[in-house]
Parts: sequence; structure tokens; C-alpha cells
Amino acid sequence: MKRPALLLLVLWALLSAPARAEVLEIAGSPWPPYQMMENGTVNGIGTEVIRRVLDNLGMEHRFSLFPWKRCVMMYERGEVDAVYLISRTQDREAFLHFPKTPICTSTYVFFIRRQDLGRLKFGSYEDLVGQSVGVTSGYAYSESFWDGVKNRAQVQEASTDEQNFLKLANGRFGYFPCDLYVGAELLKTLGLKGRITFLPKPVVHKDYFLAFSKKSAYKDLPVLMEAFDEALHGFIQSEAYMDLMNRYLP
Repeated sequence: MKRPALLLLVLWALLSAPARAEVLEIAGSPWPPYQMMENGTVNGIGTEVIRRVLDNLGMEHRFSLFPWKRCVMMYERGEVDAVYLISRTQDREAFLHFPKTPICTSTYVFFIRRQDLGRLKFGSYEDLVGQSVGVTSGYAYSESFWDGVKNRAQVQEASTDEQNFLKLANGRFGYFPCDLYVGAELLKTLGLKGRITFLPKPVVHKDYFLAFSKKSAYKDLPVLMEAFDEALHGFIQSEAYMDLMNRYLP
């Protein structure tokens, strides 16, 4: 079935359902500029994309931000209906339904101290031999990343990206992988922009999704998932989506 016809079908199913006060509960973790609190409201690129699509579908929803480990616990238990922004892994697919269309594609790079430019480099993972790398708890990164650092670098873990940038600035490790735009935003917030920079070669490109908990009790979730995927596919090809990207990203 073609996308327009399928979208009309799922929209009909949603709009013909009896009126209800059911709210789609969506959990995320602070990750500016994609999701963040601004004046008491959850905003950011990812948040606004999802909000606009759900508003267009006429679906009530509520965003809440928690530490990432708590988000994981909540979607595994079905305490929330959906989680964002999250990458697809085999382990996560045991608990989550992933749509076909991602909200965005992220580029991860290695951040290093400016004083280490020239000494630290990243052309291949062989450059990490004998070095130390910071990672954030609960992040999947990618299989290629974990294979690359395994048996080459010492890995240190912290609870948040903010903690890792502070540790990097203090020389606790040499490399920290982070989304390029998230890193730029956090360095500005932490006052570390002049002390930390990034290496140009990407570590990994990752698609990020709004994924739906398999334990959610939301009544029409299968229909909503189909409608959301179709509507999102159309939205990311629109001028409104590009305007949104340009407003948040440098």
C-alpha cells in the first residue's frame, strides 16, 4: 500500500475512535540541543519534531525528562509509552518497537583537550592504543566503537555527558565520543569551549528514534505507531523540518 493511502487509513482509525483523555507519555533524557528544559517546558530539536507530528495527528502527549538510566528502567517496565531519542540495538528491540523513520541522524566525534591537538589523533582505532576513553553510562554508541576500543584503550565510565566533559577538561582521559552538536552545546554551557575541541573524523553516524514500549498499556498504540511513522516521513521532507533544523543547529 502506498504511503498516502496508508496514512489516510490509520488517521481514519485514530479519528474515528471514541474521544478519550488518554495521554501518550514520552520519556527522554536531557541532551541539548535535541531535548532540554527551557523555562519549565521540554524543548529541543527532537522534542519539537515529535510534538509537531503528534499535534498534526491530534494526539494528546506529554514529555518528561529523566536521567537516562531511569528512562531505560521506565520503558522496560512499561511505565512510559515511548522514549526518545534512542538508537536501535538488538537488546533494545526486546523492549521497544522502532518505527522505520528516524527523528534525526547524529554524527559522533571524539572530543579532546585543545592542548592535546597534534599529540592525540584519530585516523583509525589504532591511534587509541594505550590511551584512555570516557563513555557515558547506558549509551549504546555502536558495535564498531566497542570493537575499536576493546583491547586498545582504557575505558572510564561516568553517569552523564556533562561529567565526562569535566573529567576530560581535567585530564582524566584523552578522548570522549559525543554527538557533535550536543558537545558544542554542553561546552558552551559548562564554560569549556576554549579548553576542549574535537577531531574531524566521525566516530559513527547514528539514527535516533521515538521508540514505543512493548509493555505500554496505551489503547491504540499499534495504530498510533503506524500513523506516526507515516506522518514523520512526510514531515522530515518539508520546509518546516529544515527551518527547525536551521533554527537549532549552527
